[in-house]
Amino acid sequence: MTSSQPVITPNALNFTPDNKQCYAYSGEVTLGASANQNYLEFNTNSEYVIGHVIPHGSPDGAGSSDFSLYIYFNDVIIYSNRFLNNSNAYNQGNAGIRIIVPPFTNVKLNLKNEESGTTVQMGIVFTGEAVGMTDTGYQ
Repeated sequence: MTSSQPVITPNALNFTPDNKQCYAYSGEVTLGASANQNYLEFNTNSEYVIGHVIPHGSPDGAGSSDFSLYIYFNDVIIYSNRFLNNSNAYNQGNAGIRIIVPPFTNVKLNLKNEESGTTVQMGIVFTGEAVGMTDTGYQ
């Protein structure tokens, strides 16, 4: 059986029908020169989420730019990291960042293009295990 939810719902945390997994995908978006842009924003409810954040860039559109990832909980930066332009820059980002998101938290995932003269195609994938959700009995 498949879910009727769309693959990409802007600013929403989507749940599998059994409420055990969750996900949010930004899709690739053009990130302007020196821009800091919000890619995903969502709220948790009574559940907490054991999450995995993966920034990614198009191989054709991100090859020469450094970028930074910022994770905010309730408008407080809880994580930031700059990924340097070298042969492994985008592989570093693809390893992802593991986080635990508390209940009743506003989450913002931002990317910043650290280069002043280039635009890049970037995106963020967020997946997680939802803990404390009501069991739907779906199998």
